[in-house]
Amino acid sequence: MNRVPRFARVGPLGTSVALCSAALFLTHCDEPPFPLLCPSAASDAGGAGCPPPDASRDRAMAEEDPAALDGPPEADGDAGAPGDASDASLGASLPAWMDLDGRSVDVATDASLAPSPDATAIPTTASGGSAPDAAGDHATPPAACDAAADPKDAPCAVDETYGVFVASSGSDDGSGSKAQPLRTIAQGIALAARSGRSRVFVCQGRYGESISLGGAAGDISLYGGLDCIQGWIWNGGPVQVTAQGRLSALRIDATLAPVTIEDVTFTAPDAVGQDGSGAGLSSIAAWLSDATVTLRRVTLIAGRGGDGATGADGSSTPDYPVDQPMAPPGLPYVYAPPALGAGGMSTCLLMPGSSQGGAGGSPGDGVMMAGYPGSPGSAVPAALLAGASSLYDGAGGLASPWLGCGLGDPGANGSAGPAGEMAASSGVLTRDGWSPSPGALGGFGLPGQGGGGGSGEPYFTMGATFGGGGGGAGGCGGAGGAGGRGGGASFALVSLGSAVSLIDATLLTSDGGQGGRGGAGQPGQAGGLGAPGACGGGAGGSGAGGSGGGGGTGGVSVAIAYQGVIPVYDSQTRLAVGAPGTEGPGGAPGPHAATAGQLGLDGNPGSYGRGGLATRVLSL
Repeated sequence: MNRVPRFARVGPLGTSVALCSAALFLTHCDEPPFPLLCPSAASDAGGAGCPPPDASRDRAMAEEDPAALDGPPEADGDAGAPGDASDASLGASLPAWMDLDGRSVDVATDASLAPSPDATAIPTTASGGSAPDAAGDHATPPAACDAAADPKDAPCAVDETYGVFVASSGSDDGSGSKAQPLRTIAQGIALAARSGRSRVFVCQGRYGESISLGGAAGDISLYGGLDCIQGWIWNGGPVQVTAQGRLSALRIDATLAPVTIEDVTFTAPDAVGQDGSGAGLSSIAAWLSDATVTLRRVTLIAGRGGDGATGADGSSTPDYPVDQPMAPPGLPYVYAPPALGAGGMSTCLLMPGSSQGGAGGSPGDGVMMAGYPGSPGSAVPAALLAGASSLYDGAGGLASPWLGCGLGDPGANGSAGPAGEMAASSGVLTRDGWSPSPGALGGFGLPGQGGGGGSGEPYFTMGATFGGGGGGAGGCGGAGGAGGRGGGASFALVSLGSAVSLIDATLLTSDGGQGGRGGAGQPGQAGGLGAPGACGGGAGGSGAGGSGGGGGTGGVSVAIAYQGVIPVYDSQTRLAVGAPGTEGPGGAPGPHAATAGQLGLDGNPGSYGRGGLATRVLSL
């Protein structure tokens, strides 16, 4: 069968149109010297050629089979006279914004496109039916067309009966017909749902929006790759949907019927910044939950994940007031009115810890001639002593009738808390999104032991006798640094409880975000000084510095992340991922403090975070 080129020609005597639609209803088509409309009756002639054109028959054919005149014109059958009425009536049926060569023209001013005076217009729209109005009325179904057919293989399925039409050059006030497409896909989905149609046909172009389907939006299928300039024919041209802001480019939730999407590229931009917790934001091209979806010749592109924030330093949530770098001191003995030297006391702000300096002993009397010993210092939790004979044990001073009063011993330093560790997993996928794991909080330093109180002086029959001074309180430990926050993810497809089929699809991801550095530990608080004097108390031990927080987890880069049923894909589907996010370093340890020449202990440095992950398919 000789096929006539798919175009329309303007002859010197008028307009002649080349139409050949053998795929729909013709069995024979010869190339005539002047192409003309070949009605469906040609198939009944057994290839013997087309009968002479008749305008009334054209009208009857349009009423019986509107799809025969739908889409770009083709020709079949014998030649007709240039300027024939059937040619002119076809030209009159084309949309006002399209000429026979697919150019945008003004029909009212282009004489070459005007029908001949004796032409009778075919009462049909570009789709073969009546154009839908704003209330959602739509065309009469084309005869002998499978409504569920793929528009790529069945042009008759691209019809206003079945769906709404969208073009980036369309209008917000359009009716959603081929001749008056809407401007955004979201508008097309809304109109399709209101009018009871299940398809949205999208002309090739760029669309800056995020698409939502299923649930309240309705179970609407999307078909791209259509050339609206050439009569809404499929040519696989690009339909690019780019998400705006932090939303996914495509989201489908809770479908009641299967949804199909064809020939559309969905792109989520790079994620920038962090959420309220400091975790890096994620870039997710498509998010499907509780849905049944087929993606055919669809491309999903995810941008880079956002970097996680540095963990807060321990000083931002201190374990002791930052304006009190030293714990309270011990108090001296008061002779008149007599009062024992009280030990200093400190209570930590966050950790359940405290420290108490020992009280000074009473002076000698008729019972205890040498004077009374001082009380030992204490800490909660108890400080670890370096040894039984340690000079830094917070013991109270001992009195001697020959040597006089004794000084209280300094208190032991507090121990450092554990380092902030890496997270146990990369993160958690919930219905609210992806939450990357932070590093662990650094351990708090333990408080130092209070210093021992001094003993009282021996009893003297001649002159005044004094009691011992109180020991200083031990310092509180520094607060641990917070863990660094996790880097954001790059997901091409997230499937939660959904049945997903990928056919000749492409899924591409970028790099995962970098994990944040762990926060530094708060410095340890210095122990308080013991009461001065010959029978003074000992200084309190220093609290240990807080440990650094663990580094944040590196972001993941995953083509398909799922919970429930694993999505299926054919051999033509391509999955490619970016690089895993770099883990965050651990936080610095809180430094030691010094009291009366005794150095306290530093905190521990935080651990590096968990490294990122890059894989094509991941079950979460």
